Amino acid sequence: MHRSTPILLLVFGLVSIAPRAVNAQWIELNPTPQPPALDMPTTTSTTKAILAQEIDRLQLAKSAATGDQSIIVEAFIALRTASLALLEQAASVETDAGLAWVAGMRLAEGRRTVDRALQSLLERPADDPLRRSALDGLASPPPPSRHPDSALDDASTALSTIIDAAVLAEGQSLAPGWPVVGPDGGPIASDGGGAGALTDVKASLSSAADADPLAAAMREFADDIDPATLAVKPTIESRVGAAAAVLALAEQVRTMDWLDRRFAEAVHNQCTSIAAALPATTARTARNHSADASSLTALLRALDAVQRDPRRQGPLTPVLEALPALAVLGGGDLAQRLAVRRSVGRILERMTAFRELDVRVSSRDLVMARVELQQAYRRAEAKALDSVPLLLESKGASIDPAVSSVMESQGRLLADLERVGRLSEWSDAIGALSPGAVPSFQEQMRRLCVCLDDHARRPDAVAAMAAFEMQLGLFVPIPGESAVRAGTLASAGDAERQRALVAELDRRRAAWAEAWASGAGSAAAANSLLLLRRLLVVLDDMEACADPLGSGNPARRLSTWNAWLMAPEALAQRTNEWSVLAPEAVVAAAARDDQRLLGTVEDLEHGLAVPRLAHRLSQRLAGS
Repeated sequence: MHRSTPILLLVFGLVSIAPRAVNAQWIELNPTPQPPALDMPTTTSTTKAILAQEIDRLQLAKSAATGDQSIIVEAFIALRTASLALLEQAASVETDAGLAWVAGMRLAEGRRTVDRALQSLLERPADDPLRRSALDGLASPPPPSRHPDSALDDASTALSTIIDAAVLAEGQSLAPGWPVVGPDGGPIASDGGGAGALTDVKASLSSAADADPLAAAMREFADDIDPATLAVKPTIESRVGAAAAVLALAEQVRTMDWLDRRFAEAVHNQCTSIAAALPATTARTARNHSADASSLTALLRALDAVQRDPRRQGPLTPVLEALPALAVLGGGDLAQRLAVRRSVGRILERMTAFRELDVRVSSRDLVMARVELQQAYRRAEAKALDSVPLLLESKGASIDPAVSSVMESQGRLLADLERVGRLSEWSDAIGALSPGAVPSFQEQMRRLCVCLDDHARRPDAVAAMAAFEMQLGLFVPIPGESAVRAGTLASAGDAERQRALVAELDRRRAAWAEAWASGAGSAAAANSLLLLRRLLVVLDDMEACADPLGSGNPARRLSTWNAWLMAPEALAQRTNEWSVLAPEAVVAAAARDDQRLLGTVEDLEHGLAVPRLAHRLSQRLAGS
C-alpha cells in the first residue's frame, strides 16, 4: 500500500468541494421526521472550531500569498471547508448522521498529511515538471457549477485533483484505476518511466542502426537496468522516462524529411549527449530532460502538420528562423523554453484547426459574417506568426502582454468561426425537439453571429451562444432518459408513470427550444427543464444504488479501491429508505406542480447525497 493511503482514505464521504470554491447547495440537508439525530462526540465541536479558525487564518495568508503559494493555500482551505461541511451535515441530518461524521472527522484528522505533501511541492524548483504537473491541476479547477446536479461531478473531479497532487508530491504512483485528468481534459503524462517505458525504449531501439551513436548510447543505458529496480528507485525510473522522451524526439525529427539537414543533426547530437550522460543523471535532471524533449517533440509535431498541409497559404518563415533557438535542450531557463514552445505550438495548432473547419452557412448575412471572420482570422494569424521572434525574448514563464494579446486575438477569432460552424448542428438539435422552431432559431443565431465582428456587441453574443451550448449539453440527452423511454427505469414507477414522465420531458424540452427560437428569453423554460433533469438524474442514481447484489452497484466497483470503506448493502439501504419519495416526485412532474416537485427533488438530493456521490466516483473509476 502506498504511503499516500492516509490521504486516499479521506475520500469516501466528501461532498461538494472544489480547489477554489465550495458549492454547498446540497450539503445543507433539510430535517426529516425520523429518529433523533445521533449524539455527537464532544470532540466534534472542538474540531469544528479549530477548522473554522484555520480557515480564517488561511484566508489571511492567501491575501499575502503569490503564485504557487496561493494555489497551495487555496487547496488547504478547500480541504478544511469540506471537513467542516461534513460535520455540519452530520449535525443537521436526522438519519445516518454517523456516516457524515466519520467522513468529516477522517478528513480533518488527515489534513496535516495532505498539507505536508502539498507543501513539499514548493521545495522543488519552480520549473520542476512534477511540481508543475501537480500544481497545474490544482490551479485549473472545473468551471463553477451552473446547475445543481453538477455539484456531484465537481466533487469527484476536484477531490481527485487534490489527492493526485498530494500523491504526486510524495513521489508515489497514483491510485490504481483512478483516471487522472489534466487542465486540458486529457491524461497527465507520467514524468517517470517504469517497466512499460523501459520495454518501449528497448522496442524502439530494435530497429535503430547499430552505427547510430544515439542508439548505441541508449542500448548501453537500457541493458544495464534491472527492471525490478524501477519500482523502488525513482531516480532510475526518471532516467528511463527521459530516455523514452529523447527517443521520441529523435524519431519525430527523423520523420520530418523536409527539415534542414544541419538542424536535424544538431537535435540528434543533443539527444546523443543526453543519452550518454543518463547513467549518471540525477532524478531532477532526468525529469527536466523529459519535459524538455517532450515539449520540443510536441512543437515539431504541430509544425510538421502545418508544413505538410496543402491548404496552407504563405511561408512559415518566422517559425523556421526561430527553430534553432527553440530546439536548444538543457541549460538556460527551462520554464521559459517550455512556455515559449507552448505558445508557438498553439499558434501552429490553431492554423491547422482553422484549415480543418467546415463552416457551412445558408443565409447571405451569415456568409458575409463568415467571410469577415475568416479574413480577420488570417490577419490575426499573420500577426501571431510575426510575434514569434518576440516570444523568444520573453523572460521566465511569462509572456509579454502585447504578444499575448496578438495570440488571444487569433484564438478568439478561431473560436468564433467554430461557433458559426456549429450552427447547423444546433439547428438539427432544435429541429429534433420542435421542428417548427427551426426557422426562428436560425434567425436568432444569425443575429448573434453578425454581432461577433462587433467589439461592442460581441461579449453578449458570445455569452448567449455559450449559454445555449451549455444548456444543450445538459438537456440532450439527460442521464436516465434512455431507460425511462424504454420503460425500464424502475425507480420512476410503473409503465404508465414512466410514459407520463417521458411526455412531460418532451413537452418541456420543446418549450425550451421554442423559447430560444423566440428570442424572448429562455430562463423560465430552462429552469423548468432543469428541474425535470434533476429528477431524472436522481432516479438514475437510485437505480444504480438500490440493488446491493447488482453488478452496477457503485460500491462493488469502489470496493476494489483501497480508499472505499462502504459495503453495497449500506448504499442500497440508504437508497431504498428514500425511494418512497420517488413516485411522489414523478406524479408532481406529470401534473406540472413544480413547487411540489422542487421540494421532493431537493429532499431526494439531500437524503441520497452519499449514494449519489458514490455513483459519480464509480463512473470516474470506470472512465465514463
